[in-house]
Amino acid sequence: FSENGDWGTTSGILDANRRGVNFTGPSMWPGDMSIYAQVGFPPTSQINGSHLDMVHQSPLAMGMCAVQGNEYFVFDGFHGNLTYYDFGIGHPPGGHDHSDASVIHYPEVELKRDPTGYLVGHMEMDAERKWLYVVDTDRQRVLKVNTKSGTNQRGSSIAQMHGEPLQFYGEKKGVEWKVLAKDNLQKPCGLAINENRLFISDNETNEIICFDTESGNELGRIEVQADELMGICIGPEGHLWYVDYGSSEVFKVIPSK
Repeated sequence: FSENGDWGTTSGILDANRRGVNFTGPSMWPGDMSIYAQVGFPPTSQINGSHLDMVHQSPLAMGMCAVQGNEYFVFDGFHGNLTYYDFGIGHPPGGHDHSDASVIHYPEVELKRDPTGYLVGHMEMDAERKWLYVVDTDRQRVLKVNTKSGTNQRGSSIAQMHGEPLQFYGEKKGVEWKVLAKDNLQKPCGLAINENRLFISDNETNEIICFDTESGNELGRIEVQADELMGICIGPEGHLWYVDYGSSEVFKVIPSK
């Protein structure tokens, strides 16, 4: 979710239209529940559901994080890098004009998706410091990216796909980034930030592990009840919540006194 109330999704698949080509990418949706899943359902040739925008430059996208407004970062599993999307103004719900969007690849920030397509690679933004934290799933590590660094250039060694019209297509060079954590992670997937603490969920061990965002030192870990531990977040009370994909349940972690 972005601070404007709208939100974005990635599908994690190769072809959204199921026609045998790599035609998919992130979408943006309204947070207004009188519009979402109400307008354009069932879809028609004029109104395609309730989406506010979609761009087809990142098949197999495995994670997404709002920056501000209609700007998002995406785990581009097809091209194997971090990618920035600015959807621009967007269009009326279910519209078709996506041409005011901008797409910028970060080829220096390499990412590798879980080859099974099962595990997502979550990412979160430290809004105050402008650092982006990314779970690089298949390499079993967490990256820290300075989103204020680097220089944009129009055009990219990564070819623009499908001749899709865009306002800007390019890449960013000279990006500052580093590996924040990689030791004792088996199948990291979920990620959450609370001030200077970074929490990672490990699907293999059913553990939630806490790291210091500056040093990358491990501060502690807990094992939770789950069949298939997946995504995590920090709730409004400051407590951890996690998804158990195996049991289709959501749990709240309450600290002991």
